[in-house]
Amino acid sequence: MHLYKPTENDYAELTRLWEASVRATHAFLSDADIVEIRGQLGGYFGGVELLALKGGDGRIAAFMGTDGNKLEMLFVHPDFFRQGLGKQLLNHAICELGVTGVDVNEDNPGAAEFYRRCGFVENGRDELDSAGRPFPILHLRLPINDGRPELFAASECNIWRDPYIQEQMLKCHLDPDSDAASRSPASIGRTIEFIAGEAGHRLLDLGCGPGLYTERLAAKGYQVTGIDFNRKAIEYAEKHSAGGVTYLHGDYIKSFPAGEFDSIIMIYCDMGTHSPASRDQLLRHCHRALAPGGKLIFDVFGTGITRDKHEGKSWSHSAGADFWAESEYLLLQQTFHYPAERVYAYQYNLIQQGRTKHFIVWEQYYTEEAITEVLRNAGFRQVTIRRDILEGNNFTSNAEMFIVAVK
Repeated sequence: MHLYKPTENDYAELTRLWEASVRATHAFLSDADIVEIRGQLGGYFGGVELLALKGGDGRIAAFMGTDGNKLEMLFVHPDFFRQGLGKQLLNHAICELGVTGVDVNEDNPGAAEFYRRCGFVENGRDELDSAGRPFPILHLRLPINDGRPELFAASECNIWRDPYIQEQMLKCHLDPDSDAASRSPASIGRTIEFIAGEAGHRLLDLGCGPGLYTERLAAKGYQVTGIDFNRKAIEYAEKHSAGGVTYLHGDYIKSFPAGEFDSIIMIYCDMGTHSPASRDQLLRHCHRALAPGGKLIFDVFGTGITRDKHEGKSWSHSAGADFWAESEYLLLQQTFHYPAERVYAYQYNLIQQGRTKHFIVWEQYYTEEAITEVLRNAGFRQVTIRRDILEGNNFTSNAEMFIVAVK
């Protein structure tokens, strides 16, 4: 089957397909109803964007019509029922055409159930159809949050705490060919050398993941503590540790590790994922935990990230068993930019098995002057900024700044 855009020359075939499908599924329609609606189809076809699936024999097996973000019609010939053609067209309508709503006859429970299985939920009901006939209509929509979120609003779901995504994040951390969760081994090595040139003996790693930095630093003789709220990553780190590292599972803002440290590190721009209030709370924790002359070493994105990140919206369909879910899903990804506040929001709506998970990841970027002011307000007396530590990144941006703040 291949996608095909019908023309007026195909209306007769579409009408025959429509009637065959309706007679097989719309038992509530009388012959007179079918004849009446059939006579109006030409006008309906002309008022929507038509798309069909055509077989190698040239026969149209299924078609749909869309108008903006609404699916106005979708019909499959009975010869092709239960072969996934309706779902194929619907996924295309959502992912490529931005469809988020559909109306369905209440008296056609099979169709209503089909859309519900694909993630749609009821959003309203009319007693009469659009022509005033006594056929109740259900208004269905995808339950997504696709508006521009309020600055640093929390989402219903947390990408860092989702059990399945935690497992996938661990795989990304351990993938040497990807910068998705941790930087490449070469970049980690350069970062370790930079840290080793600055850090004191007692070292705390905030957001340590599976121990890619902590283990190397421990091997250099540092007394290291690592904390992360990804339980899977901490379990991996503990299992594979060569010793000399204390690993903690927890939220480093709500449950900051006790003790005094000579250095605290926070690598891969995690600082930018926190709201200003949470960031300032974290900085107070760090300042209090550092010994006199101790150093906070971290990285953030600079304004150059705006060359790499742009507002946008895209849908995708997956059979599953990948980063987002273990089974089939639809994913809406959106990027929003708040230039006055120097913030990006990455919003995700994951639709799977009739349920939607909503995630937002925030990313604040800084000018040198702005991050220096934030650190001085937190009590740090000396701030040094480096832009020459790393050479490239294949996942996000090369615009990072490495910061050393001295208590």
